[in-house]
Parts: sequence; C-alpha cells; structure tokens
Amino acid sequence: MSMDQLRLLSIDDLLILKYLSESRLSVTAIAGKMRLSQPAITQRMRKMEDVFGKKLLERKGRGVELTPFGLALAFRASAALMALDPVALQVDFPGIQL
Repeated sequence: MSMDQLRLLSIDDLLILKYLSESRLSVTAIAGKMRLSQPAITQRMRKMEDVFGKKLLERKGRGVELTPFGLALAFRASAALMALDPVALQVDFPGIQL
C-alpha cells in the first residue's frame, strides 16, 4: 500500500476503518455513529477495496471482520487521524493527557 493510495481516502473513510478496528460494531452501528446510512458505509468500503485491489472485510456470521490487510490499513488510518487532530477526534492515549 502506498501513500498515494492513502491520499485517495476521505476522513470518513479513515473513521470507518478506525471504528471497525476498535470494536465489534456492526456496519449498521457504525453508520448510526457516523450519521450515515448502512448502504453508504458499504459503498465506501467497496470503493476502498477498489482503490487497494484487496478485500478489507470478511463476513463472520451475521457481522463483518477486517481482513489482515484491512487491519493494517486501519492502523494507518488511525495514525493519520491522530496526526490531523487527536483532541477533536477524542482519541485516548493511556497515561497521556492532551
């Protein structure tokens, strides 16, 4: 994955990846948290899969789980979001007060 590819992602895309990596929330729950529709989240995930040419999600029972590539991308997405503004994004750093 290259930095050029990461630049194609929106802040919403980065947030979707972050939320998927941090919790066992469903796509529908993440959509509610972001005030987007479930189809909008699904569409964004498909767009990201097209950009990177790899699957980001696997179906697990009634939910979804990030693939190993999806987890690696989510890690980079979280780092990018923290670089933007950790206070505004309410990112918690254990033992560090912002």
